[in-house]
Amino acid sequence: MMHCKSLGLFLVLTTLQLLHLGNGASCKLSEKKLAKFFKTYKTECLENGYESSLAGCKSQGDPSQLSKKLRKKCDKINNELEACEVLCEGETTQYTITHETGSGEYDGGVSYGYMFTIVGTKGETIAHECIANRVKGTPGSCTFYDNANIGEI
Repeated sequence: MMHCKSLGLFLVLTTLQLLHLGNGASCKLSEKKLAKFFKTYKTECLENGYESSLAGCKSQGDPSQLSKKLRKKCDKINNELEACEVLCEGETTQYTITHETGSGEYDGGVSYGYMFTIVGTKGETIAHECIANRVKGTPGSCTFYDNANIGEI
């Protein structure tokens, strides 16, 4: 059993595209890798006219100006994001949770299996697994992304 001495939450980043992480059974990407793929998809693909098959994604620019090499890269990213049930709409927020594991006899534990839901004045996030350092008496942190408009924390 783990006891947290302190729990801190920091709202780190808000962007104008939503990265909604679904539970796609064929998704092979971590949340961190998904976020990186989505950022690349937005800046290199959508902003250069790539026509997305993801719900809510709008291309900007002229699709005829997209090189064959970039189109192939964007197709690959699009397929990966589609397998993870990613949608484009609204805003996404990055949350970082920091904590310090207690130093008592039964404190400390495995780094996985801890689920967090962030509750705000207008709603809450979905539950996200927080994989982090949980060695007895040490600090740890994890980062995840969510699209819910939860208001103030």
